[in-house]
Amino acid sequence: MTEYYIRLGYALGAGNIRAKRALEYFGNAENIFKASDKERAESGIFTKNELLRIKNSQNAAALETLEECKENGIDIICYGDKNYPYCLSVIDDAPALLYVKGTMPDFDNIPAVCIVGPRKVTEKGKMASYSIARRLALSGMTVVSGGALGCDSAAHSGALKADGITALVMGCGILSDYLQENAGLRESVSRSGCLISEYPPHYGASRYTFPVRNRIMSALSVCTVVIEAGVKSGALITARHAAEQGKDVFVIPPHDIFSEKYAGQCALLRDGAVEAYSPKDILYFLNKAKM
Repeated sequence: MTEYYIRLGYALGAGNIRAKRALEYFGNAENIFKASDKERAESGIFTKNELLRIKNSQNAAALETLEECKENGIDIICYGDKNYPYCLSVIDDAPALLYVKGTMPDFDNIPAVCIVGPRKVTEKGKMASYSIARRLALSGMTVVSGGALGCDSAAHSGALKADGITALVMGCGILSDYLQENAGLRESVSRSGCLISEYPPHYGASRYTFPVRNRIMSALSVCTVVIEAGVKSGALITARHAAEQGKDVFVIPPHDIFSEKYAGQCALLRDGAVEAYSPKDILYFLNKAKM
C-alpha cells in the first residue's frame, strides 16, 4: 500500500492541495491508481498534466524508494495512518506522506512551538532563539524548526541542550547532501526527536522547496515564534501559514524599529502578532488561551 502513496507524491509533487482531496475522494492512494482514466478524470480533482503523470507513474520507482528508506532507517507515514498527526491532516494542503527519521513526537497531545528566523541572524537573535527553545523544551514543549544555519540551528541546539524533543522539518530529502555543515546537528536531532520531509530521500533543496515546507512547521505547532525577520524573510511565510491555520504568532520585539533588518517583525506586530519578551510571555499567553 505504501508504494502507492510514494507514487502519488511523485506524480503530484510537494504542497499540492489536490493530494488530500484525491485521497479523501478515492479512499486511499491505491484506489487512485487502480481507478480507470475515466474515473480519475470525472472526479474533477486533477489537472490534465497530473492525470497524465498518474497514468504514466511506475511502481518500480516507488518500490526502489521504499527499499532505500528501509535501508536508511527512514519511516514513511501516509495520510490516514493512525500515527499521521491530526493537526497536520486538517490543513487543506496536507502532505500525502511524510518521510521520518527518528521518533515522531506526539504532536496532537504534546504542544510544539515553531521557532523561525533568518540564516544571517544577529548574535542577540541567535541567543534569543537558543534561550527560548531551551526554556520551552524544559517546560515540556517540542521545538520545531527548519534546520538552517543561524536561527534554526540555535533553536534545535537549545532544545537538545535541555534534553528536550525537537523536530527538524526539511526543505529537501532526508538523504540530500544539502548543508553538510549541519549534518551533525541533523544526526543529533534524529536521535532526540526526528527529521521530517515530504520530499523523496534524495530530493534536492531549492528556493521553491523551503516555502512549501514551512506550512508543515506551523501546522505541527500550537504557535510560531519569529525571532528576527526582514521584509522578505522566509519567517514571514511561516508566520502567514500559522495565522491562516488559526495559530498564535509571537514576535520578539525588534532592537531597532527603523532598521530594514527588522521590518518584517514590525509588520507582524502591526498585523496583530503578540509581543514576546521572554519564554514566560509565550507560556502565559498559551495557558491563558486555554482558560
